[in-house]
Amino acid sequence: LPYWVELWPAAVLLARWLHRQGEGLRGRTCLDAGCGLGLSALVAASFGARVLAFDYEAEALRFARKNAALNRALLRGGTEPLFALMDWRTPAMARGGAEVVMGADILYERRFFEPVAALLDYALAPGGEAWIADPERSVSSGVWERLSALGWSVDTPLTDKVAQGGQNMTVHLRRIRRR
Repeated sequence: LPYWVELWPAAVLLARWLHRQGEGLRGRTCLDAGCGLGLSALVAASFGARVLAFDYEAEALRFARKNAALNRALLRGGTEPLFALMDWRTPAMARGGAEVVMGADILYERRFFEPVAALLDYALAPGGEAWIADPERSVSSGVWERLSALGWSVDTPLTDKVAQGGQNMTVHLRRIRRR
């Protein structure tokens, strides 16, 4: 199955984090990298964030748009996310255009580190931060130290268990900022 057809535990934890941020998202420009079914984009938009949600897979975006249409009532006067087909290796947006870059389980292969690090460097506005939810697994274990070595500040403001398939998966929310 394509990866985007499931609502992964990392997406659930990121949605919880966004809900905790609440009104602090109002008016902020957010970039949802690898948005999949669009859960994070919808939660951020429900608090009034301006959200550009992108994925590499056109079919994922079709379902994300459908999800947004089905859940329009949750937006409570917020703006519906803009869903776009985009590759994080070649972002089609202005440099420094995102106050928040968010992603859920986007580092599931080692080869994604460099493109994600480059996206953060390109997309984040001065003073902006990235919120990346990532399950506890070996493939991404060294990522946070590598980001620190590149001059990023990384902390973990939230760790929680999220149920999936009758099991609890440990997921960490990493907050990434320029030093």
